[in-house]
Amino acid sequence: FNWVEGGRSPALNPAQVAELGYRVLLYPVSLLFAATTAMHATLANLRSGAMPLVDPENDPFQAFTDTIGLPAVLETQHRFT
Repeated sequence: FNWVEGGRSPALNPAQVAELGYRVLLYPVSLLFAATTAMHATLANLRSGAMPLVDPENDPFQAFTDTIGLPAVLETQHRFT
């Protein structure tokens, strides 16, 4: 079942989709839509002269590098250099 926010498919939760006989539910652009919304909000904030919003309990740079696997890449690089 391929579901896109604002698309033609009805907004069904995973249980409803399973009742229809589907075993896989795709959200092809949900993350892109969320990221775009966050980018627009951040750009508007910066445009207003404010500093980027950063949660002091959560290091965004560390979270990003962990997500993209940078520590493993650096470890591999270190082993071979």
